[in-house]
Amino acid sequence: MTTSRWWAGLKRWTLLILCLPVNLSGLLVVGLLLLFRAAQREPVVGAENVLVVRGRGRFVGWWGYSTTFGSHVIYMHPEAGPHSLLHELKHTSQAEGVSCAWALATLGSWSWRMLVLWPAAWFVVYIGASISSWLKGRDWYYGNEYEQQAYRVEEEPWNS
Repeated sequence: MTTSRWWAGLKRWTLLILCLPVNLSGLLVVGLLLLFRAAQREPVVGAENVLVVRGRGRFVGWWGYSTTFGSHVIYMHPEAGPHSLLHELKHTSQAEGVSCAWALATLGSWSWRMLVLWPAAWFVVYIGASISSWLKGRDWYYGNEYEQQAYRVEEEPWNS
């Protein structure tokens, strides 16, 4: 095994471990959707490390377009297309970054409180950004910095 492959494998496993609580919560939601046949797995080229499922049946119109749970993207609307996937893939990388930072802060502080909140880290930080945006007088959704970053990725010309 070459050094670069070994290093890439180490980085991938380290990211997987540091994001485990967030990914487990996402896997639970995705697993329930698959179990109750409310969604089906959809392979996406270029997103091999992300589990993408597409909603089906009566459940589709209820949820909206798409959402992210850790490294899992759920398309819940038939019209959710490639731009929506780019948007949600940006959220998966944001969630992994927040989860890794939270994991390192938890290890550094040795606090059980941080450990308990680890699975909800992405949710807590995202909601905090929405509240901060709202307190500044901006829209709580579109003013959220995480959403602005995701929409910028969606609008980049080379993604068309």
